[in-house]
Amino acid sequence: GLSGAAGEAVTPHSSLGLSAVWACSNLISGTLSSLPFELTRAADGAVAKAATDHPLHSVIYESPNFDQTALDFWDFMNLSIELWGNAYASVVRDGARIVAPYPIKPDAILVQRLANGRLEYRWTEGGKSYTRMDRDILHIRGPGGNALGGMSTLSFGTQAFSSALAAERAAAGMFNNGLRPSGVITFKEWLNPQEREAAEKVIEKYVGAVNSGKPFIAEGGMEYAPLSISPGDAQMLETRQFGVEEICRFFQVPPALIGHAGSSTAWPTSVDQQVLMFTKFYLRRRVK
Repeated sequence: GLSGAAGEAVTPHSSLGLSAVWACSNLISGTLSSLPFELTRAADGAVAKAATDHPLHSVIYESPNFDQTALDFWDFMNLSIELWGNAYASVVRDGARIVAPYPIKPDAILVQRLANGRLEYRWTEGGKSYTRMDRDILHIRGPGGNALGGMSTLSFGTQAFSSALAAERAAAGMFNNGLRPSGVITFKEWLNPQEREAAEKVIEKYVGAVNSGKPFIAEGGMEYAPLSISPGDAQMLETRQFGVEEICRFFQVPPALIGHAGSSTAWPTSVDQQVLMFTKFYLRRRVK
């Protein structure tokens, strides 16, 4: 994974832990993978029809491989494009006929152009190394137009994702500490080891959300002084809200489509218009 300026490592696992990333990537991949993907045959003066008699039609439309349905396969491929900017599948042939494409994890692939102009793909899976040429790899590229690979959302969105993860961790820490501000407990005299141990046991009784609001008992010259500011003063909610909107910008998803109201003046008031924007300005390129 990549580490952002906020100090949080951005990996597929950590980024999908953000509800906005999960919602945006699943909205796009789920919408595209559930569309009918068929092989069509052009006809003179007529609308192209599905070529159900072609052997490749059943592969891409019904059952790409032994392990997956078409929905599973294309969902994996589309989600790979959203996060890594590339989707790969190893093509298995029976003679000249394509019988199955098997998906490959995008972060395992190394692509390079050989001296003869062809592309070579290398990866390791299950402790075994593979090398395939471009004829045997289905490679769908994301944004960028580079033949060697598309641009990764995880890479270019590292700072935004890292900041959002840091805000989530900070919020979780506040709940873990019962939303109570940290502070300093002062004693008039130096504590001996026994007194220090006893004081630490007393403090442990007031840590955690379950103890929020419990009166603090100060004895033996103990004085408590809070130091940190409240979550409201720190604008934690505003920071997390802005993180959601930043993630939506990276995925080009209107916030309303993932259950986030966002700014009332930033989008058309009609959800139908937002859906139209989403399909017209983002999904159209992906479908094409």
